[in-house]
Amino acid sequence: MKSLLLIVVLSLLAVGYARDQEAELAIRGGEKGNSCTRKGGMCIKGKNKPCPNGYEACGYSCGKRKKYKKKRCCCLIPTPTPEPTCPEGWVENGNQCYFILHEQKNTFEGFYLCKQLGATLPIIKSAEQNAFLLSLMEGKGIPRLGMIAPKGDNVFEWLDGTAVADTFSAWITGEPNHPGDENCGVMYVSGSDKGNWNNDGCKGSWHIVCQMEKK
Repeated sequence: MKSLLLIVVLSLLAVGYARDQEAELAIRGGEKGNSCTRKGGMCIKGKNKPCPNGYEACGYSCGKRKKYKKKRCCCLIPTPTPEPTCPEGWVENGNQCYFILHEQKNTFEGFYLCKQLGATLPIIKSAEQNAFLLSLMEGKGIPRLGMIAPKGDNVFEWLDGTAVADTFSAWITGEPNHPGDENCGVMYVSGSDKGNWNNDGCKGSWHIVCQMEKK
């Protein structure tokens, strides 16, 4: 009697072990022909059974054996990546956003005000960007530009470290001049030089526009 009971117990343990092994294989995608779990899906019983919330049928195989062919593969529904946008109140142009601060500041004050907003002073690297900034500020006031001559030698850099000479430029004829005294820049928005740039002392107060990439 004891031996019969032992045989039954061992048989049950063997069945349980086989089932555990089978489940482990399915989890690892080890079942032959199982592309479902290898693709990050989950197999559920019933070909026509709806997938759990947050999942959708994705057509991968749960295995080649007959019992697996009766299962359905469900994959997580991908979360759509939101399109980059500008913050509320900012003006959009291409992949850039602009915000006009209604106060006049010098270059350093303007830089830190924009930085607090996660932005910088305008960095202009194309004729289109230059034309947009002109249209934004025409009739409002001369804006500071995000450029500086760090060595005071009229060799200007944008605040992202790129050389102005290596990108677009719109200097007024004869500018930049006065090396050492005028190490920052502005854009004229009226008169015969509108849309063109002049180097200027960094401590003068001009209108501040902040620029940032869409997020």
